[in-house]
Formats: sequence, structure tokens, C-alpha cells
Amino acid sequence: MQLPKFDMVKHAVAIGSGQVAGMVIAFLFLTLLARWMTKSDYGEIRYVISVATFAATVIAFGLPTTLTRYLAKYKDDDKKMGGYSTNVLVVFAITLVAIEVLVTILYWPRWIYPLVVLGYSLPVLYLAFVRGMMQYYKISFIEGGRSALKFVVLIVVLIVLGLTKTNVLLIYAFGGWLVLVALELVIPTVRKVKWGKVNAETMLEVMKFTMPVFFTTMAFAFLTVIPVLILERTWDFEVVAVYSTSFLVTFGMGIVPIVLNTIAMPKIAHMNKWSERNKLFCQCIIVILVCGVVLCGMTFLLGKWVLVLVFTSKYAASYTPMVILAVGSVFMGIKLAYASLWEGSGHPINSTIDGVSGAVIALVLCVLLVPTYGSTGAAIAYLGGWLACCVVDSILLVRLKLS
Repeated sequence: MQLPKFDMVKHAVAIGSGQVAGMVIAFLFLTLLARWMTKSDYGEIRYVISVATFAATVIAFGLPTTLTRYLAKYKDDDKKMGGYSTNVLVVFAITLVAIEVLVTILYWPRWIYPLVVLGYSLPVLYLAFVRGMMQYYKISFIEGGRSALKFVVLIVVLIVLGLTKTNVLLIYAFGGWLVLVALELVIPTVRKVKWGKVNAETMLEVMKFTMPVFFTTMAFAFLTVIPVLILERTWDFEVVAVYSTSFLVTFGMGIVPIVLNTIAMPKIAHMNKWSERNKLFCQCIIVILVCGVVLCGMTFLLGKWVLVLVFTSKYAASYTPMVILAVGSVFMGIKLAYASLWEGSGHPINSTIDGVSGAVIALVLCVLLVPTYGSTGAAIAYLGGWLACCVVDSILLVRLKLS
């Protein structure tokens, strides 16, 4: 098969570099918060962010992936692009209103919760338009620029208004919107869409495609968010802060798998022979394992020193869950390599199966362990969820090769 004219690897690296830059700046943002704020306040901020992340995942309903797929497929057909865009937007608006009302009721009178959910949700759909229209460098600017702007605004607010939970959450939710507005003015995306009409047939097609995607994204949200939600219900915000700090340190270990996934999936999609796909998949696994073993060793040996140096001694208790989460991050990387293989080779349902399996295991372990062992129990649940994903993926791979 002949490759497309554009340089796929170059574009993938551009997107990956933006993601890495965004993750690094977000790490600095949250690190400063952990140092400057009390454990209780920092724990509450991380809890609100977790609620917003989970709610935004429900609101998105798998629609961003659906929109990306159809915009890319019908890039040269303005009428079809407008039709799919309109129908996706209608479904998104319905889920947005429904979840906003539900969050408002559940957390009343704490108005900051639905506001942060709103701030999280809208950029997700906007990014879908950008990806669908294949504006690769715009994606990179958005990923890095939003985090950079939040960081700058945080410093300004700290100097001018003082550091409060409300200010921080508003910055985190809406700080990157200026980047989206500026880029839309310079490089039009949504303004280029010729909107169509709501159509029952198109709506049904959209819903058929989006449902399995929704379950996959919900599974990922469960694995990362549910431990925090259950910690808050069974312990307090200080324990949430201990776990969140551990997670923040080890989450950086996901940079390598994320970049590999960005590059590997489209390459696998353009390979005809299973042997070629398998070779690239194995190369990804080797890189992930080597990096994972090195980083886990560094976490074990230097973790306590890093915690005290970066986050101060009040987070020394984060060491044990941090070591467990580091191992979990290795299995997360392996799972992402499998996701590249499944999606690139035309078996996306396997990503849904493994993700749901891992989420169920993580939820069960959280319920059993968190009430007794706190942040350490949450870390074990996180590890168990990703390990379950990898076990299921291995079984599916063996079955696929045998068939």
C-alpha cells in the first residue's frame, strides 16, 4: 500500500511533542500547587479535577473520536462534514446539559464543580474538529499552549489576587481557552464548517460508532479517576493529596508510551503483513519495558528524596503508593502498545474489552482495599486494573494468532 503524501511520522512527532510539552508544564503547575497549598486544599483541588475529568468523559460520550473519524473520512465533502458535525454537536449538547444538571444537584451549593466541568468539556469537542481536519501543528500548539498559559496565569493570579482554591480551579478549567480562541482566529476550524441539518439516519450512524468508543474512554477514566473518588468518600482530602502526589510523579512515566502510541498506530494501520505489525509491536514493548524498568528502579531508590525535595516533607507518605504506581505505569504503557496494535490492525473492539475488564478489576480492588489501606490500596487497585488489561490483551492476541 502506498503511503499518503504527508509525512505521517513527522506529524505524529509534532503532535507528540505538543503532548509532552503540555504534560511537563502541567506537572510544574500541579507541583507548585502541592508545595504552596495545604495538603487538604491541594487534595480538594485534585478531587474536583477528578470529578470534572470523569464528568467530561461522560459528556464527550465518545463523540470526539466519532467526529474526528467522519471529518477525516469526508474531508473533501463539505455537505457530509456539515451533516456529521451538526448531529454530533446536538448529541454533545444534550449530554452536556444533562450532566451539568446532575453535577449541580449532586454538589449543590458548590457552584465551582459544574463550572469546572464546563471548562473541561468544550475544548474536548473543539480538538475533535482540529484532529478531523488534520491540522496537526495546531494540535501541537493547543496541547502545549493551553498548559503554558495556565502556568503563566497562575503566577499572575498568585501575585495579584492570592492563591485560593477557587482561583486555581478557574485557571485550570478556563486558562487555556484564550489559546483556543486565538488559534481559531488565526487558523479557522469550526468557522470553516458548513453546518447541516439533524438527520435520523446520520444520528443513528453516529450513535452506532460512538457507543464502543464511549465504553473504552469510560474504562480509561475509571482506571485513573475512581481511586480518587473513593478515597474522598472513605478518607479525606489529605489522603487524596498523598495519592495524587504519587500519581503526579509517576504519570510522567507515561510520556514514552503516549508518544510511541501516537507514532505506532498509524504506521501499523498502513502495514499489510501481520508479521510487520507484530515486529513493530514487539519493538514498542521492548522500549516500554526498558524505560519502565529504569524508571521503576529510580523511583524505588530516589523516590523519597525526590518527594521531599520537590513537594516538601509533608508528602513523604507518598513514597509507598508512588512505587506501586510506578509499576502500574509500566503495565499502562504495555496496554497502550496493545491499543496501537488493535486500532491499527482493525480490531478496536479488543481495546474496549480489555479496558472494561481492567476498569472492573480496579473498581473491585478499590472497594475492597481503599477503606482499609487508603492511598496504598488505591495504588494497588490502579496497578491491578492495568495488569488485568494486559492479561486480557495477551489472551486476545493468542486467540487472534491462532485464528
